[in-house]
Amino acid sequence: MREHFDFYEQTVMEAMKITKHQRKWSMKTRLTLLLLLYLAVSLYMRAYDNVRRPDTRALGLAGSEVVYSPLFNPSLTPFFAHRQLRGDYFNPYGMKELVTVSAGLNVPNRILPFGVHIASFGYDRYRESMFRLSVSKRLSSMWSLGVSVQYALLQSEIFEQDGQRLSADVGVALRPTDKWLLGLSVLHFPAVSIGSDETNQVHMTPRMVLLGARYMMDEGLELSAEAEYRQYEPFLFSVGAEYTPFANFQLRAGVKSSPFSPSLGVSYSFIGLTLDTALYYHPALGASVGIGLAYSF
Repeated sequence: MREHFDFYEQTVMEAMKITKHQRKWSMKTRLTLLLLLYLAVSLYMRAYDNVRRPDTRALGLAGSEVVYSPLFNPSLTPFFAHRQLRGDYFNPYGMKELVTVSAGLNVPNRILPFGVHIASFGYDRYRESMFRLSVSKRLSSMWSLGVSVQYALLQSEIFEQDGQRLSADVGVALRPTDKWLLGLSVLHFPAVSIGSDETNQVHMTPRMVLLGARYMMDEGLELSAEAEYRQYEPFLFSVGAEYTPFANFQLRAGVKSSPFSPSLGVSYSFIGLTLDTALYYHPALGASVGIGLAYSF
C-alpha cells in the first residue's frame, strides 16, 4: 500500500514541476492535483473502492456492510422481505469531482435471488465505472450463499492507458434466530486485470475479507459490528447502532477505527419509499455526505 502512496506523490510532484513557472494554475490542473492527492490519501488511509461505497444506511453506521448491503455480501438478498430498487449519492469532502453515484436492484425469490448494481465515480478527466451481477441461494431457513461478478473500468486522461478488471465476490449469511444475523464475505477473489497491468495494480482494490454481525436488542434498537482484513495490513473495526424512536423513522450512529471516524444517519420511510441521509467524518480529509433513496415493492 505504501508504494501506491509513493506513486501518487511522485505524480503530483511532477505535475507541480510542470506548472511551477506558471503564475496561475488552470482549473483542470487544480482538479487533477486535488484528485491525485485524494486518491493517494484514500489508498494510504485504507478507503473503500471509489465505485463500491457503502450505501447511505451503512454509511450512517460507519460500516457493517457485510450484514446490511448485498453490494458487499451477495448472500444477503434471500433474507430481504421485498424487492428493492435503490440509488445512492456520496459526496466526499464537498468536492463534486469526487462524487460516487450508484444504483442497484435486489430481487429475492424462491428459485434464484439476484441483484444488479451499477456505479460511477469521478468527472470527465478521471472516471471509474462498475457493473455488478450477483446471484444467491438459500440453503436452509438459516443459511444462504451468494456469489457476484464485477467489471470495473478506469478511464483517465491523467494516465496513458485505461484499466479494466474482472473480479468475483463470495459471501455467506447465517440467521440462527430472528434477532441475530451473521455475515462473511471475501471481495475481489479472484481478480483478473485486462489491459494495463500497472494501471490496474495501482487503482483496483485488493482482496478483502469482511466479517460482521447485527443483533436486535429489542423492537427499537439494533447493534452491529464488523471486522475488515486486507493482506499485510492490520484489522479494521467498526461498530454501529440504529434506533427507531417511532414507526418509519430511524436514527443511526457509528464509529470506524484506523483512523477514528464517526458517522451519523437519519432515515424516514413512507409508502414503500425510504429516504436515507448520512454524515461521515474523516480526521484527515473532513466531512462527507451521503443521500440514498430506496423503493421496496
